[in-house]
Amino acid sequence: MHSRHNSFDTVNTALVEDSEGLDCAGQHCSRLLPDLDEVPWTLQELEALLLRSRDPRAGLAVPGGLPKDALAKLSTLVSRALVRIAKEAQRLSLRFAKCTKYEIQSAMEIVLSWGLAAHCTAAALAALSLYNMSSAGGDRLGRGKSARCGLTFSVGRVYRWMVDSRVALRIHEHAAIYLTACMESLFRDIYSRVVASGVPRSCSGPGSGSGSGPGPSSGPGAAPAADKEREAPGGGAASGGACSAASSASGGSSCCAPPAAAAAAVPPAAAANHHHHHHHALHEAPKFTVETLEHTVNNDSEIWGLLQPYQHLICGKNASGVLCLPDSLNLHRDPQRSNKPGELPMFSQSELRTIEQSLLATRVGSIAELSDLVSRAMHHLQPLNAKHHGNGTPLHHKQGALYWEPEALYTLCYFMHCPQMEWENPNVEPSKVNLQVERPFLVLPPLMEWIRVAVAHAGHRRSFSMDSDDVRQAARLLLPGVDCEPRQLRADDCFCASRKLDAVAIEAKFKQDLGFRMLNCGRTDLVKQAVSLLGPDGINTMSEQGMTPLMYACVRGDEAMVQMLLDAGADLNVEVVSTPHKYPSVHPETRHWTALTFAVLHGHIPVVQLLLDAGAKVEGSVEHGEENYSETPLQLAAAVGNFELVSLLLERGADPLIGTMYKNGISTTPQGDMNSFSQAAAHGHRNVFRKLLAQPEKEKSDILSLEEILAEGTDLAETAPPPLCASRNSKAKLRALREAMYHSAEHGYVDVTIDIRSIGVPWTLHTWLESLRIAFQQHRRPLIQCLLKEFKTIQEEEYTEELVTQGLPLMFEILKASK
Repeated sequence: MHSRHNSFDTVNTALVEDSEGLDCAGQHCSRLLPDLDEVPWTLQELEALLLRSRDPRAGLAVPGGLPKDALAKLSTLVSRALVRIAKEAQRLSLRFAKCTKYEIQSAMEIVLSWGLAAHCTAAALAALSLYNMSSAGGDRLGRGKSARCGLTFSVGRVYRWMVDSRVALRIHEHAAIYLTACMESLFRDIYSRVVASGVPRSCSGPGSGSGSGPGPSSGPGAAPAADKEREAPGGGAASGGACSAASSASGGSSCCAPPAAAAAAVPPAAAANHHHHHHHALHEAPKFTVETLEHTVNNDSEIWGLLQPYQHLICGKNASGVLCLPDSLNLHRDPQRSNKPGELPMFSQSELRTIEQSLLATRVGSIAELSDLVSRAMHHLQPLNAKHHGNGTPLHHKQGALYWEPEALYTLCYFMHCPQMEWENPNVEPSKVNLQVERPFLVLPPLMEWIRVAVAHAGHRRSFSMDSDDVRQAARLLLPGVDCEPRQLRADDCFCASRKLDAVAIEAKFKQDLGFRMLNCGRTDLVKQAVSLLGPDGINTMSEQGMTPLMYACVRGDEAMVQMLLDAGADLNVEVVSTPHKYPSVHPETRHWTALTFAVLHGHIPVVQLLLDAGAKVEGSVEHGEENYSETPLQLAAAVGNFELVSLLLERGADPLIGTMYKNGISTTPQGDMNSFSQAAAHGHRNVFRKLLAQPEKEKSDILSLEEILAEGTDLAETAPPPLCASRNSKAKLRALREAMYHSAEHGYVDVTIDIRSIGVPWTLHTWLESLRIAFQQHRRPLIQCLLKEFKTIQEEEYTEELVTQGLPLMFEILKASK
């Protein structure tokens, strides 16, 4: 009964031989996640992170440390969560060929439970806030990105891992900060659950420490350990009942350990305070071992499926296959959470039981039944979100509550339909021949997970409603053997006939949608008819996403349609609007982008040439002398390393010194941050960097703004124009190259760093140490000797405590290796 697939399916995989639960009749249940040879953190960093989370004041001074085998096990498990988040971010990034913090945040919401995603998002926001505030300091290039963010793991290493993994063609530095903070939050969360689980010593006999003892946590055939990749996920749990009220999703249940559930219900902070009330409590607390880790993971429905090696994501179930509601959604277990003192309950106990059963439903018999279940679930989740924003249920759009389109419900019914449930109807006769093999219960996700993933996809594109593609994307993630293409950027992505609009407004929306569809089909002979349907703005009408027909044609690379739209009078330089009240579905990262920006993003060089010939502004939305709040086409081309595109833009006068200003952050230079030099250096594109470096400097105006005078320290008494002009250009270029050197050193592109140093850009202690560390890791002895000789060129005012904390240990390692 165990199907063997072709060689492509079985490369580097071990098929499950002893579990009928995974045999799914050719549904590819045995496909595994790729194993990571290297993770962007070290066990030393992981230990430091966990010890600080246990006692922030003690740091590494906590006695005893943590066992290396448990750390390695935890690292392996959480690396699977990293792979899952990166894979989802990779798919989301295809729309704009760029990975930003928004793609990482949406990927977290897609992969993680509502509670875990809320914790990770809060940690990411805190890290980014610290990073932005540190940008105001004069030593921002003298401190590592992790230190500026208050993080333990290396942000630069995570950025390099994202580039090497091809998460996207372009990686925004804020995306790396978000992902780093997310992984740290996950490690802390899982570690706190292990510590709070309180596995009793009496249960630590043979076979019980890993969760394989008797009881609900380990029924017959259940996987005894979370990391036994070749075991079936939840082997013998065919019951499918919901967790009892006493069984917590964060701790599970164990008949050996009655206090375990109570301990799991204690918040991590409270548990930590309890364990650290006395100094000796550290030694009395449950030890962090492989056994306690496996026991906790096996009994926790929020993290067990997340940490499994299978490509599909098992949600809402522990290792025994028992369905559980996360604490954030379970009002039945804690009714006091839902009401203030003296306030009437929102639901009766019987209603709460019915709602929980709706959220945990895995199969339906009809579309009518599904509609009722979804309606009941959304009715329960939306007020819960309004009352408790901390639970992470994002079920309210700024313009109102999200709703399900009819086609989405039909698609969801297709995946959740169970023909046997129809046989209960006496008017329906069962079929005598069965042409389909149903998926077993073990791989069926509960309704709440369908809702969670579909809502996350709709939220990423700023839509008011869930459509059928959102459900298909959820099925691809949650079910084994299901796949579909990533969502493309289309004009009708966020179209919805809201019931709040009157008939006249809806009619205009439908006409506008039809006009965009006619233009998107590629028929150049329909342009005139389509323009008449678009509305008063005609050919320059904007969709719900703030984009014009010309922008969509540039995304597709449709050269003929671009030419036809230009002939019809399309505005070349119109920008994506930044007015969310009028265009609520505009992606924040696309604001101020022009048609040229979209053509450059997707690498359509003939379209770029056509737009430039027609008079498109080579800097996009940037006007001379104005602040730039979006990336220029040259910045985007340099980030992806497209040499031909960079050369074309430079020939047309693009300025590589222009950077990006952040409205919610602080830029230390008039030109902004992450200029084209920095983009090329951050992504390791050495040939593009050299091309930018060879570009002759442009002559600029001799008049300096007050901001530039203050930034450069220019004396107002200087009156000689030629030296001033030359000085201004050289200072701006030096600032740009220092920033580029910082990013290349942080991300481990030591050859680019050496190129920058070779043209006279001075070292900072941080860039020198990072370059030396990478050279040592790569065993490049000549480069190490060269860098050691360069130490004397570092000015004494550059010396910081980093020289003692990181520099000296690195020097001793080099000396030890040179013997």
